[in-house]
Amino acid sequence: MSDPPRDDVRVTFESSGGFAGTTLTTSIDDSATDADRDTVRELLSGVDLDALPAHGAGRMHPDQKQYRIAVTVGGRTYRFSYSDEDFPDELRPLLRFLNRRSRHR
Repeated sequence: MSDPPRDDVRVTFESSGGFAGTTLTTSIDDSATDADRDTVRELLSGVDLDALPAHGAGRMHPDQKQYRIAVTVGGRTYRFSYSDEDFPDELRPLLRFLNRRSRHR
């Protein structure tokens, strides 16, 4: 993936379920700090978004979290939905970053 212009990277994130059944959300867009946008760009560099499945295997276990992520790069939006079990390794660093930024909804 080539590096898109800084303002052209957007991410929305929602995490739900888990033991407590909470929902957390965050987004990285034009209103995010330069540091956050740069971090997202770095975490996405080298990730082939076209090669990732849009959905995981669909097997949910009790107390697992469900994640929904939309990534817009270069005007194209990719939507992903995974559980703890089937979350792709390539996106786990992004998941950790987004979890730290999330807030209860």
